[in-house]
Amino acid sequence: MRTINDDIRRGEKPQGYELTEADVGKSLALGWGEVMEIDIGKRCYVKSWGFAMENDAQRDCRSRGAA
Repeated sequence: MRTINDDIRRGEKPQGYELTEADVGKSLALGWGEVMEIDIGKRCYVKSWGFAMENDAQRDCRSRGAA
């Protein structure tokens, strides 16, 4: 099963990919589960140590232009 993590690693999605409504139900990464509606707007990254996704506070701060 392809994941958001796989797509970023392959260069099919950029680092800092922002989750959209179209991603709801897709797998994030092995062990992470699926994208939920509450995740829309969060950015995802593949780091040397694994997969990372913004938390609610980081997304909200960035979307307000404070970050």
